Amino acid sequence: MSDRAADLDGRYRVEARCLPFTPSWFWEVIDTLQGAIVENSLALSRTVYLSSAEAVAAGLRYLDGTAARKAA
Repeated sequence: MSDRAADLDGRYRVEARCLPFTPSWFWEVIDTLQGAIVENSLALSRTVYLSSAEAVAAGLRYLDGTAARKAA
């Protein structure tokens, strides 16, 4: 099970995935040009969320922070 959201330029996509046999969700950032996972909340901070919407929102905040650091 997963939910999706794309960033503004469309290159990266955030997906929320449910951990099997738990009520926990994590996010993944997918590079749509390369078709590869570039980051996820489990590897980054071992963080899980109670809903897919919460996980997607956190993944989008991660993307926004990454974009802001690149622009600076």
